[in-house]
Amino acid sequence: MCKYYIKPSLANQNRLKAVVNLKLMFGLLLVFSLQQTESYASINTVFSGNKIIKNQKIYITGKITDESGIALPGVNIQVKGGGSKTISDQNGNYRIEVAQLGATLIYSYLGFATQEHKTTSAVRNIVMKEEAQNLESVVVIGYGAVKKEDLTGSVSQVNMTDLLEAPVGSFDEALAGRVAGVQVSSSDGQPGGVPDIVIRGAGSLTQSTTPLYVIDGFPIEDPDNAAINPEEIESMNVLKDASATAIYGSRGANGVIIIQTKKGKIGKPVISVNASLGFSEVQKTIKMMTPWEFVNLQMEISATRTKEIYTRADLYPGNPDDPNDPADPRYDPEGRTLEDYRNLPGIDWQDLMFRKGLTQNHNIAIRGGNRNTKYSLSGSVFAAIGILLVTCC
Repeated sequence: MCKYYIKPSLANQNRLKAVVNLKLMFGLLLVFSLQQTESYASINTVFSGNKIIKNQKIYITGKITDESGIALPGVNIQVKGGGSKTISDQNGNYRIEVAQLGATLIYSYLGFATQEHKTTSAVRNIVMKEEAQNLESVVVIGYGAVKKEDLTGSVSQVNMTDLLEAPVGSFDEALAGRVAGVQVSSSDGQPGGVPDIVIRGAGSLTQSTTPLYVIDGFPIEDPDNAAINPEEIESMNVLKDASATAIYGSRGANGVIIIQTKKGKIGKPVISVNASLGFSEVQKTIKMMTPWEFVNLQMEISATRTKEIYTRADLYPGNPDDPNDPADPRYDPEGRTLEDYRNLPGIDWQDLMFRKGLTQNHNIAIRGGNRNTKYSLSGSVFAAIGILLVTCC
């Protein structure tokens, strides 16, 4: 078997070397560019031990819920001392940029206690705790709510704790003397009578001065206030200036009373029972005259008329010896004289007209719910017996 070997020429050898060198150069450039890209990416995404590479962006993420595990949207998150700010989304998730691990984040939400947490990892889940006293910083006006310090209109907020201390059948009776610019008066003392409420004076001489009531967002004119149990009211605000007209039109010209009722909350059922029993009586009665003082006074006013009614024995008895001098036809020898009234017991009509009044107020409610359903059931019984015999409700 014969083998042939062909030796390449010098030109072909030089051409082959040039091709090999060119491929080697492209390969080196490709490796160098890949190393540079990897190095650049590591600057933005990789930690070096416990140290952070300069110019690196760090994001803290997490989820914010309440104590029942319900996601809280709209929670304010900010870096303490200035820096990034953000809010949680509708699912309670958030993402905020910090300069470095160890920065302190502040979490704040209306109705919940503000929390501060130091970042130790890239994930931080937060459980917010309710803080009931902060609810008073919200004032419901018109179609929304604002913080009390941001309020510009003339709005009065009723202190419900003080309001419930008054054992009354309706909230409008308890408003008397508790809100500046609101006058509450009653045309009679009948138990259960509807009082008149005037906000900042009467705005009309011929039309009604009754304010507009907005109960849980529903405008109602001339409602039966006794049908609203004061124990069921969560908050009450009174709009007193022109802003009420701007929101509700002419119906709000006499002012607006906005009422928010209590609603069920997520958690175990909560049963509340409240009962009160009170008595009422006349503190001071008018001192009455005795029978003798009364008849004597009538005698001074009209002696003839008084004798005809009270003292017929004091009328002219006539002269029995003179037939031409007969007795007064109204004369009654068995009747009373003025002196007979001195020892006569009198009747104090106030004692017969007044009595001790009795007021009872009983309330019971059960509230609760879960993530899908919230409920609130309540009932109340109010009964008042007035101090007058003919008054009762």
